[in-house]
Amino acid sequence: MVLEVIVSTIKDAKEHVASYGEALIDLAVDNDAWSNIPLVEHAVKILNIADTYKLNLLKRNYAAFIKAVSCLDSGEAELLLQKITLNTELSEESTEVIFHVIVNSFGSLKSELLGNSLVAVARGSINLEEFNTLALIVESGSIAALRCLPAFLDGNENKLYRSIPSAAPHEGLLFSLGVATRHGNMFRLDENARKLAEFGFGIQLNT
Repeated sequence: MVLEVIVSTIKDAKEHVASYGEALIDLAVDNDAWSNIPLVEHAVKILNIADTYKLNLLKRNYAAFIKAVSCLDSGEAELLLQKITLNTELSEESTEVIFHVIVNSFGSLKSELLGNSLVAVARGSINLEEFNTLALIVESGSIAALRCLPAFLDGNENKLYRSIPSAAPHEGLLFSLGVATRHGNMFRLDENARKLAEFGFGIQLNT
């Protein structure tokens, strides 16, 4: 069921962004206006969401996610849907992670990162297995740690490595994401960090 809901969300993203416009981020919009959106309807029903705070988190995250994937043209969106539904096991895990993040994540960063990374899948930059790995990193990571990735790169000329005898800036939080290593004086971000930076955050790296 979650797979179908996410597929429907991606399929309708461009139309919803065009139709709802600024209402997508207007938390004052009557909840009835959201009731026909499959993902929101499904989440409210199965999770019995009645709390306004939780519902507003869901709205913010949904808006961030579909805004990211709405940049796909119809051909790219169709290709993405084909890729998502091709591998049932991977597809189910990936879409469950997306659903969990949209419903439960504090703030919209994680939903935006997943939406942006799905765009990379549609355009052939990463495959669904690579997306699934990134999605699990995003889901399990703290917002503070995720924010440290662009912060570290911004202070390091967008390079993935830095030779420094003491702890690099944000080193501890980047370790917590599982995307960093240290060997002697060399601190380095790994391939998953590169993909997340490039495709999730849209950072042009200095290689």
